[in-house]
Amino acid sequence: MKREYLCFLVFLLFAFSALYAIDDQVYLTISRQGSGKTPVGLMNTIDRAEGKMTGLTKECDNILGFDLSVLGYFDVYRENELTEEEKMDKNHIKDDPSYHTRLRAVIFAYIEESRGGDISLYGFVRDPFSGERLISKKYSGPAKNFRRLVHTFSDDITYALTGEEGIANSKITAVWVKDNSKEIIIMDYDGRNMMQVTSDGSISSSPRLSDDQKQLVYISYKDGYPNLFLRNMETGDTRKITRSRYTKSSPAFSSDGKKIAFAMSINNNTDIYLIQDLSTKQAERITTARSIETSPCFSPNDRNIVYTSDRAGIPNIYIMDAGGSNSRRLTYGGQYYESPSWSSCGNYIAFVSMNYGRFDVFTMNIDGSSPRRLTHLQGSNEDPSFSPRGRLIVYSSKEKGSIRLFLTNTEAEFNIPITDNNMNIIQPHWK
Repeated sequence: MKREYLCFLVFLLFAFSALYAIDDQVYLTISRQGSGKTPVGLMNTIDRAEGKMTGLTKECDNILGFDLSVLGYFDVYRENELTEEEKMDKNHIKDDPSYHTRLRAVIFAYIEESRGGDISLYGFVRDPFSGERLISKKYSGPAKNFRRLVHTFSDDITYALTGEEGIANSKITAVWVKDNSKEIIIMDYDGRNMMQVTSDGSISSSPRLSDDQKQLVYISYKDGYPNLFLRNMETGDTRKITRSRYTKSSPAFSSDGKKIAFAMSINNNTDIYLIQDLSTKQAERITTARSIETSPCFSPNDRNIVYTSDRAGIPNIYIMDAGGSNSRRLTYGGQYYESPSWSSCGNYIAFVSMNYGRFDVFTMNIDGSSPRRLTHLQGSNEDPSFSPRGRLIVYSSKEKGSIRLFLTNTEAEFNIPITDNNMNIIQPHWK
């Protein structure tokens, strides 16, 4: 009797999970496939008025294909890679019980442009076995926001098929190295829609977005000395939050956006400081070793900070409680370790290590175990930063004189450039 009751509970659990609603039109019926990738079909997007593909619909397909492929959850098959049966929009189980397909979802869309310049994207996802529409939604907005509409559809697909929030609408901040200045820029995660945030004609560095993308902290020399500035990303209001001549670097938000850790050098000794309350701007020193401590990064739960210290003779990665106590070393060996970045899932830390005079990007567990190399001497690679959800990493790479941003994943399956080689972009940070 007890066994039958447990089986009944398990049945209910699976039944309810299969009907989990995102909204009235979207249902989760496909679970994540463990470490494997879910094969999905991407049909050609059609312009409703023209009844065929156009330049805009092809751009839509390219955006969708990139968004879904780079995540690592899906094997994306374009329409020209599908069989004639797989292209059919009907319930195959009822019509043909012998039907077999590798696909677990089929994605298709239509685009409609209004006379006023707005664009509507009609996005659909179908289960090829049951015929059920997993997504049936309309996304509308001005033409300038077209990419955002497609990214939003991508994120809805990811959530519907995996139960995990997508990252297609996340942002990357970075530093644009110009002829006589360094300015802060912000871009979509794929390198598009790049916008300049600062125009000070000075040196700005180390931009960090808060988790909610509403605040930006960075270092600027625009008043003569390196100080921390805080910018409201919604209003554009910017205020100085430190006021001293001491050198400051590598600010970092806590996950709740209420605290900022940063490094400051006083009397040739660099330590990590913590602003507990942004309204008072009072900075408290939390490291006291007679060595260089820099590059702090909060854990996702804000209980710990990972950072770089040369107290062992060369820079290594350390971890401590957020108040500065209980410090312990994570990296060992004769290498130079720098620029730690904690993944939002809390499981990994990315960092750089010097090899043969160049830096490469690595990851490790938060206890320092299982280091894994993600880049292999294709340029000098620095400043890794995890994506939201922690599956991807952006980093800067210098090769043949230019510095570009690249994406990779924690399995080192690819290294994709997202910025042009005619711009020098450094210090990326992903939120």
